[in-house]
Amino acid sequence: MPDNNVIPVFFAIDDNYAPLLCIAMSSITEHASKDYNYEFRVLHIGLSEASRNLITRYHKDNFKVEFVDMKDKLERIGWKLHTRDYYSKSTYYRLFITGMFPNIDKALYLDADIILNGDISELYNTDIGDNYVGAVTEEAVNKVPEFIEYAAHFLGVKTPDYFNAGIMLMNLKAFRQIDLEAKFLKLLSEYKFVVAQDQDYLNVICKGKVHYFSMAWNKNPMIDPRVTRENVKLVHYTLTMKPWHYTGIQFEEMFWEHAEKTGLTEAMLEKQRAFTPEQVRNDQTAYENLKRLARNLAFSHDSYNNIVNVKKKPDFGLAFAAIKKA
Repeated sequence: MPDNNVIPVFFAIDDNYAPLLCIAMSSITEHASKDYNYEFRVLHIGLSEASRNLITRYHKDNFKVEFVDMKDKLERIGWKLHTRDYYSKSTYYRLFITGMFPNIDKALYLDADIILNGDISELYNTDIGDNYVGAVTEEAVNKVPEFIEYAAHFLGVKTPDYFNAGIMLMNLKAFRQIDLEAKFLKLLSEYKFVVAQDQDYLNVICKGKVHYFSMAWNKNPMIDPRVTRENVKLVHYTLTMKPWHYTGIQFEEMFWEHAEKTGLTEAMLEKQRAFTPEQVRNDQTAYENLKRLARNLAFSHDSYNNIVNVKKKPDFGLAFAAIKKA
């Protein structure tokens, strides 16, 4: 029987993101209610001892840390998983939680590039009914025309229904009833989503079965004077909005406060100093290419939405032609 006093929280990282997870966990533990016990499970492949040591400092009191090696899982199906740009295959790990942990019926999945300003037990205890996930509308898709078009025309998920998969309350019991992993692998074999990858798959699978949280629980640091530290509960440093690369990022002071508390300020400043003008240009180019790719796919004849609606087999040639054009 599940322990109602235990809150399971999953992360998926590699060595590059271990310091960020350490900083995120500083903010999580500082704001988390002491009325609960928290089980932090870190999904990884070959995480170094140094990275483990950073994270295990939070294995204390009512916080338990466990490392879950995904090597065997990836050896079996990793060849099927595609990535682009800065993504790694760790982005797909969240899709395998359901099958790997059959005794857990509900869990939080959190990206590592976050800072909490609220209590995650509040998020976990939200009643999402029989929905598959509780999540927050993806801000970039709401604000960028190319992504709005892509979500609506290519995936068939209209704004504001497209959600960000980096912060999710997962109804694992409901996911098991539809066999999420099998459904994902079948969809993966039929079509390759290359704009937001696993997030796109989750949006298609969960369409119509999403409970939407307030934007306060997954706030992008897009400059918005109406949003202040006092009314945001979780900051998510997505896309290029990363204070360890750039200065002038909204809510950057929250990140640096917890970098200081973890003794990682100098390491993060070194990352910022080492971020070259060429990398800045690469960020800008990658973002423009991503918007171009999204638009090309949105208006391709062979969009996923068209395939589903007319029940025909996809012509991968057209989809990859759109990718090449981008």
